[in-house]
Amino acid sequence: MSMTKAAIIAAARERADAVRSGRWSDADLGILLGALHWREWSHILSSNNVYKKRTVTVTPSAAGVIAKSDLSSATQFFFRILSIYGGDRFYTPVAYKDAPLPTSFTNFRGSAWYEDGDGIQIVPVGATSVDVTVNYRPKRASALDDGDTVDFPDGHEHVLVYGLAGEMLLKGGAETEAASDMFNFQRILREDMLSDIGRLSVKPRVVEAMDDPSDWGSF
Repeated sequence: MSMTKAAIIAAARERADAVRSGRWSDADLGILLGALHWREWSHILSSNNVYKKRTVTVTPSAAGVIAKSDLSSATQFFFRILSIYGGDRFYTPVAYKDAPLPTSFTNFRGSAWYEDGDGIQIVPVGATSVDVTVNYRPKRASALDDGDTVDFPDGHEHVLVYGLAGEMLLKGGAETEAASDMFNFQRILREDMLSDIGRLSVKPRVVEAMDDPSDWGSF
């Protein structure tokens, strides 16, 4: 059940009992929806980090830096790096402190990368091109026209509807309880969504450590 930006805003107005209210303009609600839209995509990609992914071939600068902006397109916006591959090898993520002054001779137990401000530092310096696989968020809802469909998991658009309605009611007084009800129901809808998209297989989930195995001496 795909929903347009205008349909989500209209549905949120109905649930907030504000169909003809002049308190919120559609422009204001569009901005709120845009922020909410990307927050929910952060939840989605944290639950299933390959739900939306793309591979970009990029050429690092002479200093071995890839600009984060090079990992986005006009409709697909970089969120997190899944892998970096080049020269028949994968690059291992490390911390800045492990190679703060990278050169073409720096060798941190193999090829590596780390985040450095607005860029991604490749170690050692000198790679001609690498394939960076990232997950991404779609175009923010606030950047869409009213008639455009909001990119969101099909059948779960009411996560956005109830989240937006809750934000509309966050102004104190008697409506505080109504806002809490909206957010509580949104939480239930989000949990259902994340359960649905968390995996495709019927194989049981396996608990995994989220730290880097190199921290434990196994590299």
